[in-house]
Amino acid sequence: MRVAGAWVLGLALLMVLADLFWPRALPAMREQRMENWSDLWSKLREQNPSWTLWTYRADVYRKILCMRALKPGHYPFNGYSSTLNWLRTMNLGCQTPVRLVLGKFRTVPQLSSFLAHSLYADSLKWADLLSDSLRIDSQTFRPEWQMALFLPNTYEVYWTIEPRAFQRIMCKEFNAFWTPLRLAKADRLNMKPFEVITLASIVEEETQYTPERPTVAGVYLNRLRIGMPLQADPTLKFAAGDFGLRRLGKTQIAIASPYNTYRVTGLPPGPICTPSTDAIDAVLQNKAHTFLYFCADPSQPGSHRFASSWTEHQQNAKAYHHWLNLRGIR
Repeated sequence: MRVAGAWVLGLALLMVLADLFWPRALPAMREQRMENWSDLWSKLREQNPSWTLWTYRADVYRKILCMRALKPGHYPFNGYSSTLNWLRTMNLGCQTPVRLVLGKFRTVPQLSSFLAHSLYADSLKWADLLSDSLRIDSQTFRPEWQMALFLPNTYEVYWTIEPRAFQRIMCKEFNAFWTPLRLAKADRLNMKPFEVITLASIVEEETQYTPERPTVAGVYLNRLRIGMPLQADPTLKFAAGDFGLRRLGKTQIAIASPYNTYRVTGLPPGPICTPSTDAIDAVLQNKAHTFLYFCADPSQPGSHRFASSWTEHQQNAKAYHHWLNLRGIR
């Protein structure tokens, strides 16, 4: 009898070990937000009733193995995994990093919403961070310059990274981006990196035609040198909070905002979007010329006609407005 009991006990133990170590398709927890196991089991059963029996067994195993902690994180579990590995990974918080692709964002709410959707912290935490002043290398920067730190690129981070920790990574990447060569070019323009990025954000919004960007940057730099208002239409759209405007008029020009470069001389307080590396380098490597004006070229959509005199610019603008009127664009 004792031998038979030992065989039964051994067989049961083998079955438990097989159940624990057997590779199987288990739930992928790419955005695991739960902090206790009971809530996780309830969620899994609700999502897929076929997991019910397995969750009861898995909960018994994790109690026997004293796995009390459950840590939020990104756990893709691609392919097959054992129940033991599944439990242990989330018990220890052994996350897989995520690839975060930062593109162009125009406003703090847009960026906050994207980060909250892509990472663990909610949008309020991101908004608070981005609306606060920032201190880098013993210097304090205004909240308006926060967006300048988030250079479009692909970053590998942990899904649960705290906003402040992510900001430190952005600061490190920002400093790495501003090589001695780029700093020297900015210095020749008598501009600081944040000012270069602010102007680059206007260039980014002004034209998507890459070969033309150094020329557009040159126009704005010429205006800055002679104390002429930038009169950049993208800043009016930013001030109005309407980025879909096709035609701008007296209503937009009358907006009282530090971002209204028709009324305020010099650069706006901060960037109006997160500019690409291409736009930043277009400012640093701007094309020297005498142009002070430019207008969309109706004969070549996406490009512009440039002018050195107001009279020439008026002729270009007249042709463009005629083109808009023919198409009923208001």
